[in-house]
Amino acid sequence: MTETISLRIDKDIRKEMANVCDELGLSLSAAFNMYAKAVAREKRIPLTLDLKEVYNAKTAKSIKNVVKKKNLSKTFNSISELMEDLNA
Repeated sequence: MTETISLRIDKDIRKEMANVCDELGLSLSAAFNMYAKAVAREKRIPLTLDLKEVYNAKTAKSIKNVVKKKNLSKTFNSISELMEDLNA
């Protein structure tokens, strides 16, 4: 026997989730059922919470440049030196 559950979810998140489910060949209902079954089976919330950042391509390239010490601006020993360079 099945039951109906009503829940509130952000419109944009729902749309993104629906797109992912479509790519996987799943309905939203099937995805939520899979999640509910995993919770019941594992007796925990099967979700990894990370503080991993997601960067756009330009930011990711900049981070790689910093790590490789490429394409960096020159350094300054004081604010006066920085201001002198900016005003040059």
